[in-house]
Amino acid sequence: MGFAMKGQEEKVLKFKKVLHDLKQAPRAWNSHIDKYFQDNEFVLVLVFLHVDDLIFTRNNPNLFENFNKVISCEFKMTSIWFLSYYLGLEVKQMNNDIFGYAKKVLEKFKMFDCNLVNTPMEGSLKLSKFDIGEKEDLTLFKSLVGSLRYLTSTRLDIIYVVDVVDVVCYFMEAPTSTYMKTTYRILRFD
Repeated sequence: MGFAMKGQEEKVLKFKKVLHDLKQAPRAWNSHIDKYFQDNEFVLVLVFLHVDDLIFTRNNPNLFENFNKVISCEFKMTSIWFLSYYLGLEVKQMNNDIFGYAKKVLEKFKMFDCNLVNTPMEGSLKLSKFDIGEKEDLTLFKSLVGSLRYLTSTRLDIIYVVDVVDVVCYFMEAPTSTYMKTTYRILRFD
């Protein structure tokens, strides 16, 4: 496989850059930018990366300015200070809005003073649509999953487990106590 020239078949070329459409391009880009962040000791800025689009935020204005200045030296960038649309989604920046919503969800499901866990789901947990545990209130379950689904817009760390409980339960007549326990655990995740 590749390109050979008569008399120079033993020679090969090594790409210094990964081409955009190659399967390994996203991994190469992530490795490159991850190394850059580590080399420049960026630890206090939240950076969201999607392909070649970066969103970064902070709570320290000086850190934000420095990050923007330093990263602009390495990568060609266009800076938009207040994000209004990203990947087709409208973004509204409001103080404490999602935190207020998360607090209301915890209060609604009487989980505000719960004991926190450091994983959203038990690692050994096996869920099945054929679970034969005690049946729970479907309306309560749907309300809980709907609330969690809304929270996934800012809590990317719970997307997978919310999908797991939502998808498997879709095929059940009613959620079982195992599903309710698993779903309540997501609320306890810190």
